[in-house]
Amino acid sequence: MNTFEQKRCQNMAEEIAQKVFINEELFNAFCQIPREIFSPLKAHAYRLDALPLANSQWISSPLTVAKMTMALDFKNADSILEIGCGSGYQAAILSKVIRRVFTIERIENLAKKAAQTFRELELFNINVKFDDGQNGWKNYAPYDRILFSAYATQIPEILLDQLSDDG
Repeated sequence: MNTFEQKRCQNMAEEIAQKVFINEELFNAFCQIPREIFSPLKAHAYRLDALPLANSQWISSPLTVAKMTMALDFKNADSILEIGCGSGYQAAILSKVIRRVFTIERIENLAKKAAQTFRELELFNINVKFDDGQNGWKNYAPYDRILFSAYATQIPEILLDQLSDDG
C-alpha cells in the first residue's frame, strides 16, 4: 500500500473512531486494509457509505463493519465463520484481529474475486468457500464466532451447532 492509500485508510479509521467506539486493534486493522481494492467505486471507497457491487450486492459501510466487529467481542476469538463474503472487506478486517477467518459466499464470481484479492494482499489466514452459507462450513467447526454479513430471516440450527461452547 502506498503512502497516499495509507493516509486515506487512516483518515477513514479516524472518522469511524469519531462516530463509534473501536479499540486500538480494530483501528489499526482499518489502517491496514485498503477499502478501494474491495469496491468498484474507487473514488468513493473511503466514504462511510455502503457501496454497490455486482449482482445487486453491496459492500457494507465501514461504520457497519466497525460496529459488527466490535460486537463480536473478538479479543479471545481464534476462529470465525462469516456468512456472506461479498467483496471480502469485512473478512479482510477480521483477518487482522482474529487468527483464522472462514467466509462463505453464494455468488461464485464474488467468492473468486474475494479469494484473489486476499491472495494479492497476502491475507493467508482467510479461507473462502463458494456455497450457500445456510449450511455453514462443518470441516473447520467449531468456530468461536459466527458473523452474518448477509441478510438472514432466521439463523439455521445447523450453524448454531458449529459454534463453540464459548462462542
